[in-house]
Amino acid sequence: MSDTSKDPLVDRLRDESRPPERPHYALGTLLGPDDFRDEQLYHRGRLARALACLFGAGTVAGLKIGARRGDDDDELTVEPGLALDVFGRLIEVQQRRCIRLRRWFDAEAPVGEQGKLAGAIQGDHAIAWLFLRFRPCEAGRTPVIAEGPFDATNATAPARLRDVHELRLFFHGAPNQPKFARSTTDPLRPALRDPLPAASPASDARLVALKDAILAGWGAPPPADADWVLLGRVDLPVARAADGTYRYAVDLSTAPPVLDNHLRPFVYGAWALAHDADLPLPPRASSST
Repeated sequence: MSDTSKDPLVDRLRDESRPPERPHYALGTLLGPDDFRDEQLYHRGRLARALACLFGAGTVAGLKIGARRGDDDDELTVEPGLALDVFGRLIEVQQRRCIRLRRWFDAEAPVGEQGKLAGAIQGDHAIAWLFLRFRPCEAGRTPVIAEGPFDATNATAPARLRDVHELRLFFHGAPNQPKFARSTTDPLRPALRDPLPAASPASDARLVALKDAILAGWGAPPPADADWVLLGRVDLPVARAADGTYRYAVDLSTAPPVLDNHLRPFVYGAWALAHDADLPLPPRASSST
């Protein structure tokens, strides 16, 4: 299910037996493609490790989900924003994205194949989870020397690798539902997010608990298939037919999809912590044309 196999960064970060390596250049060194790949991988790995350890995984900014009701279909929308996955990779959504819900429902749970709905139906709604993940994508082609026992003059390779994303809805309890949302407690969440004892002016118990959480914060690397970032819960309106099958209910008389944006994990930056401490937020910089 996971697409992380296309990104060597994940394997490098999960290999605890191999310390980070960066190329060492000297005058007259013959350089090959592996040297340049290792150069990029080293810097990507150090940045990813720092982001993952300092901030954890979740929504950094934006990515609010919404719904728009139409005459023949509803649209689930995701606003532009930024997230971090458990490996420390930045996932940026630069434009609004949408999923047509009736079309998605019919494709995921067609009549006669509605086994995925077994654990998702609650009353007149089907519960689904919206996830986001990092996805490298090849872009452009450039001429290269053919590798292997070939005599080709038209060999090409990708000219660039784009850091893009993938959005997917999963029915609750479906076999392919990511592990990230299967329990109410997130095992990949940093220990610093655990509740701490209440602060007291006469005691430093909270500070001690904070330091203990840091000391215990280094654990085993996350599994390779934990690369999905939860964005929210979507309760889809459904109607049950006489034959026992379900369909997505697109009717102005029925309630629209119910969304929960607050179940997701969040990354708390300095401005968010300042806001939590009732300090004034800095004004947003206005763009000039």
